[in-house]
Amino acid sequence: MKIGIMAAVPEEINTIHNDIQFHEVIDRAERQFYLGKYESIDLVLVYSRVGKVAASITATALIEKFNVDKIIFTGLAGAVSSELNRGDIILCDQTYQHDLDARPLCANQFEEPLTGRSLFKLNSAEVILAKTAINNFIANLDHYVDISELGRLKVNRPTLYTGIIATGDQFIQDVAEQKNLMINGMKAVAVEMEGAAVAQVCAEYQIPYTLIRTISDKANDSALDSLQDFSVKVASHYSSGIVQEVLKLSS
Repeated sequence: MKIGIMAAVPEEINTIHNDIQFHEVIDRAERQFYLGKYESIDLVLVYSRVGKVAASITATALIEKFNVDKIIFTGLAGAVSSELNRGDIILCDQTYQHDLDARPLCANQFEEPLTGRSLFKLNSAEVILAKTAINNFIANLDHYVDISELGRLKVNRPTLYTGIIATGDQFIQDVAEQKNLMINGMKAVAVEMEGAAVAQVCAEYQIPYTLIRTISDKANDSALDSLQDFSVKVASHYSSGIVQEVLKLSS
């Protein structure tokens, strides 16, 4: 089995790079793809850069050039649901592009033209596997992250939520914008900038896909407060630990 591991920016992926052995790097499409191994599983690690187009290019390269069997995308997201707090973990079961509106070329807002598809449902078996992995990670949290950093950054131990993640090419800082994050009467629990684009690529190539995000902010005017510190000291370790737990279950 070969698994592609993606994140948008280096800070979200550096800890994985340090925790798992990678033995080769290949430059392609202005990106560096790191080749490694976890027990019997071949790995390809890459950061895509920010946004839907960049993520789509990266996912396509993982499939076409590196022949991965599935893709895991991890990193940060902003909370839309008021239940979520910084450090909580979102396992995506459905995703869509909240900034897509091609009407009147298609019937509905968020619909992908010529496909009739708006909401991408992720593979149920992969969601179940990831849920088990995340629960294992939470149970062994102190193995992966310095607990004192949670206290310093005023972050509680994470809670796992499963739900809809909305994707768009904009960093949400306006609370009013959250009112538009609805699809088919269902509200997204979190928002980010790459996940649904990769979901579309994987759906069209029929490649299983897992999307896991750590909540970094409330997607409001304070969204940038201590974001870098939180990403490096907490969220990147969450990503690495969760990916390692997924790999344990997959090997």
